[in-house]
Amino acid sequence: MLVSLLLANLLHGLVALIWLAGLRRFAGPLSPRDEARLCALALVLPVVLAGTGLIGGPHAYASLLRVDDWADAIASSSPLVWGALAVLLAGTATIFVAQEVVPLWIRRRKHWRAPRGRDPRIDAALVRVLQRFAKHGLVHRWGRAPRALRLDTTAPIAGLVGIAEPTVLISRGLLEHVDDEKLDAVMAHELAHSFEGGNLKLLVLWLVRSLQAPSPAALVLHRSFVQLQEEACDAVAARVTARPLALAEVLLFVARHASPSTKRASSAPPATVEIPDSSDQFSTRLRVRGLLDRQTENIDASAFVWVSAKVSATKSDQSFSVPL
Repeated sequence: MLVSLLLANLLHGLVALIWLAGLRRFAGPLSPRDEARLCALALVLPVVLAGTGLIGGPHAYASLLRVDDWADAIASSSPLVWGALAVLLAGTATIFVAQEVVPLWIRRRKHWRAPRGRDPRIDAALVRVLQRFAKHGLVHRWGRAPRALRLDTTAPIAGLVGIAEPTVLISRGLLEHVDDEKLDAVMAHELAHSFEGGNLKLLVLWLVRSLQAPSPAALVLHRSFVQLQEEACDAVAARVTARPLALAEVLLFVARHASPSTKRASSAPPATVEIPDSSDQFSTRLRVRGLLDRQTENIDASAFVWVSAKVSATKSDQSFSVPL
């Protein structure tokens, strides 16, 4: 039974990935919002199908995918075959714990428990951005409208926390290094998360992901969803503020601060600092380039070209320079 469930979940996830790839090829590029929703659907359906089978519901999918035959074939095969499958599933589960559960726990203990308080600049930014959301027909329909507070930490971070009472937190370290235009861009991005379902949606998908911890397909789908959700909120922020360049500059600043090479670069020229090519930095590159693609008429052309050149510049070690 357990082997059949694991195999069914793995096969369903692979089918979903193949289906999404075919849809992209057939329909062309999708918006980040639509693609994120498809990834979320592909992540949830395997769990729904498995639950339906466990409670005695329709199980035609099992016959269609011949899951029992696959399970019998693996069980009767050589130890090398089922040993390799066991290593694959165990390794993926380990990645889930090491790269998703542990970092989330560390971030919550290190930053999000810092003291919180009101701040006049943040209050004003919240009012301005909510007014811009209303002008674009974006109204908060589910739950309470989010509030915004300052997080008393020097780390330049921002995020949406809470479910029953969603709260945008912007750290003192970030607030001290951004002007009002960039602050509005950050606020718009975090509010976009709330308008897209907030932390309740993310919690449900994270729990669904945890039920599929051994599945490589679930790993890919969940990480794709997280990336696309960020890009979708970037798009909303760019649309509402009409300043995609402002949010792009904040992303570059935060990425630079988070880089472990920042301290080593203290003796480097003050104009640049090298950022290593990690998964987080790759995500930042995709988001910044997506924002630059959303340039509007009121973006200064010379500034756009300057930041584009900075983002595109790479060296042999795949690092890039970020303005200080």
